[in-house]
Amino acid sequence: MNKTRRRSAILSFAAAGFFTIAAAAPVAAPDDPSLNDIPKSLKMPVIDRDYTKRTEMIAMRDGVKLYTIILIPKGAKNAPILLTHYIADGAVFGIAVFIVMNLVVIPLSAMPPRPFVLTLTIRQLLVHIVCVGLPISIAAHLFAA
Repeated sequence: MNKTRRRSAILSFAAAGFFTIAAAAPVAAPDDPSLNDIPKSLKMPVIDRDYTKRTEMIAMRDGVKLYTIILIPKGAKNAPILLTHYIADGAVFGIAVFIVMNLVVIPLSAMPPRPFVLTLTIRQLLVHIVCVGLPISIAAHLFAA
């Protein structure tokens, strides 16, 4: 090893040791109270919310209780729309899943882009409606009753 390399290696080890010791050294807290950013008392702001908050413990079949927060907008009527119009909402949910999958998930994945084929797109859309949206909507309707 030549002298220049040896000297730079020694200087790098010395600098690393210095910064390690400097980082481990304790830092004294300032004695000046004007530099302290912790307030003496804290008052939470009062916010007028536009929803009603309910807290429930929902029991599962195995006996475990889940802590659940339910937020219902003030003045809401027929709020559980998924449970009243479950067939139409299931179709809309299937279409929404199809759109999110094709516009967000697949472009962000490692799958290469593919050409647009109308018949394939219609078939995929129907599969999402029948096999994704409707089963989830019907199951939600049946288990809510």
